[in-house]
Amino acid sequence: MFEQNQEFLHKLLQKIPGVVTVWRVTPEGNSEALYMNEPAEELFGLPRAEIMANPMGVFNNWHPDDSARILEVGTRAFQELSSFTESGRIRRADGSTRWVRCISEPERQPDGSVLWFTTFFDISNEKLIEEDLRASRAQRAEEEELFRAIIDNMPIGVLAADQQGKFVAYNPAVLEIFGIPAGTDITNAPFNFEMFEADGETPVPVEQMPIARALYGEAASREVVIRGMGHPEGVLLNIEALPLERADGTRLALTLSRDITQQRALEDELRERNRQLGASEEEKSQLVARLRYAIDELSNPILEVWDDILAMPLIGVVDSRRTADMAQRLLSEVSRTQAQHVIIDLTGVEVVDTKTADNLIKLVRKVELIGARCVVTGIRPSVAETLVEIGVDFTGLTTLRNLKHGLQGALGSRSAARRGAEPAEEGGEAAEPARRRSGR
Repeated sequence: MFEQNQEFLHKLLQKIPGVVTVWRVTPEGNSEALYMNEPAEELFGLPRAEIMANPMGVFNNWHPDDSARILEVGTRAFQELSSFTESGRIRRADGSTRWVRCISEPERQPDGSVLWFTTFFDISNEKLIEEDLRASRAQRAEEEELFRAIIDNMPIGVLAADQQGKFVAYNPAVLEIFGIPAGTDITNAPFNFEMFEADGETPVPVEQMPIARALYGEAASREVVIRGMGHPEGVLLNIEALPLERADGTRLALTLSRDITQQRALEDELRERNRQLGASEEEKSQLVARLRYAIDELSNPILEVWDDILAMPLIGVVDSRRTADMAQRLLSEVSRTQAQHVIIDLTGVEVVDTKTADNLIKLVRKVELIGARCVVTGIRPSVAETLVEIGVDFTGLTTLRNLKHGLQGALGSRSAARRGAEPAEEGGEAAEPARRRSGR
């Protein structure tokens, strides 16, 4: 029976997740290992027989950073015959390191020797977890410090309140915005203020205040006037409130407050200035339009040079806008005066391109459609050369050398019309040589 119990005890000791040893120290100071289970070989990296032959050698394998401390504790325990527990790093035979917790209990024997019941546990994984936890805590503390610094330096008031109305967190901007002296602890001190709509007159019901709506579970945003505390005259705030759910199911209201009093004043001033500027711009636009009309009249004059004869001398560049204005004014003047002849003089036009020529031809066609004969005079040689090179078709368009010939031709046509004859028969000696029709 005794042998069976001993065998059972031995198997049990082999299953323990640690190294179990029994050392005896004689009164003379000699030591010997009485027992050591097999896991010792895996922990210390040495054969069990070698460890048992020199049990004190284990203490020589402590890491240099831990050996002095453990030796001091162990020596005091041997002197006082007291138990001790210490942790440190053991250097194994293969050069690797293990974290070990050593628990030792002394027991004096009748012969004066001392038995030390010592257990070693491998706590390397535990140390790794502790290091990770320590690093995680340090990182969390650093992040919290960073977040706190960010929130404390934000120009927006950040305030969190619980369902009992207690302000659990806030930043210095809250005190500044609400006119509370810096450094005041408002954790348990309720605000003493009145809240009005943006008009500064209509009170905001308590249940409609942004912080109350957030505590009910809905986000809210509102522009309100706060009157009281450090702002007896009132200050315009934009308050946004958001509900926050805690892990335990309780709810917080997070509010973000901005003082927009100055912003609104600047916006109103800008709006008034824009209105004044708009009125000024409208006046300027009207003045420019009048000046442009006056300039167009000066640059595109329509002259009644004779009864039933109008002349329009052109100067400068004839673009699309100017052509449209010329057409409108010329057609209106022909209709008003019932003129029968129109002379368009190009003496002052130095450049004519395809677009300009097309605009002129269309202008002539419009004049002829309302019953007046139209001739073009004063085409410069350089302009004539350009028109021929770009292939402008002047078929059906009457051109004369200059304004003088145009007037002679118009007078001749007018006289001939009165006599009932063709203009070619009575056009006069000066008009006939100057007149030419393209395509003839």
